[in-house]
Parts: sequence; structure tokens; C-alpha cells
Amino acid sequence: MPGITMMIAKGYIDEKGIGAQGHSWGGYQVAYLATRTNLFSAIESGAPVVNMFSAYGGIRWGSGMARSFQYEHTQSRLGATPWSSPLRYLENSPLFTMDKVQTPILIMHNDADGHVPWYQGIEYFVAMKRLTLLVTELYRRTALADAYGKPHRFPTPHVPILQPLPKER
Repeated sequence: MPGITMMIAKGYIDEKGIGAQGHSWGGYQVAYLATRTNLFSAIESGAPVVNMFSAYGGIRWGSGMARSFQYEHTQSRLGATPWSSPLRYLENSPLFTMDKVQTPILIMHNDADGHVPWYQGIEYFVAMKRLTLLVTELYRRTALADAYGKPHRFPTPHVPILQPLPKER
């Protein structure tokens, strides 16, 4: 955020037209940012984990490997189980602070993703819909794959299925 603030201060970018985009771990990061700042005009969050409690208990669909390792020791680096440090999981899960989101968000996810559980996208979408936030979800039930046959990324070109929800406040 300091880099963006500096770019605004120097007049390099229009602070009313800044967007953020991330996929997978980056999708998590922009989902988290949406709960902490109103700086962005729009956000695209691809294959994000938004609820570390429910994702912890999942498996990687392709390999069957338990996902708990990445929350305890690798990517998320929480260093504990949800039972020994539930507050870490709560504080790092955007789902539980969705009431603070004021930025329109495009969610991209698919049920063929072997890395990030697709139900994370559903939890994200339902939370935003329940809170009557402006959300558009891109969701393909058919297997999407990139040039390497990996469904974790969206191929180019792709045919989007968009479901806009008007802000009803």
C-alpha cells in the first residue's frame, strides 16, 4: 500500500481509478485487502481462499493431499492448527470481515480447480450477496484448463458467465 500511496502523491495514477487483481494466493490477498481498504475502484479475486477454517479441512482434488499443511507450515504460515490458534484463522479469513467491503468484486472460480476448493468462491459469493454488496461472479461448472491442462487458471480465450447483483441498500 505504501507504493500505491507514493504513486498517488506523485500524480502518476488517478486514485479514483485504481483496480486490484489476484489469482490463487493473490486472489486471497485482494479479497483480504477489500476488507481493509476502500482504495480500489474494483477488485477481481480469482480462486481465493476466504475461509481458512473450512479450507483447512479440505483436500486437493487431484492428489487427495490434505490442505492443512499449507495453513500450518507453508503458504499461509499460520504456524498452528485452528484448534490451538483459532484467532489466527479468524483474523486471516476475509469471510469474517466481509461487512467492511465497499468495493465491487468480480469472483472467478471453477469446480475443476484441484488446488483451491471451489466452495471457497461460493462462500465468498454468498457472503457478499447476503450483505447485499455489489458482486459479479464468474463461475464455470465445466472443466476449464490452461495450455498445460491445469484447471487452476482460466484459459484465454474463455466465455464468461456473469451474474451481476445490484447493490440493494
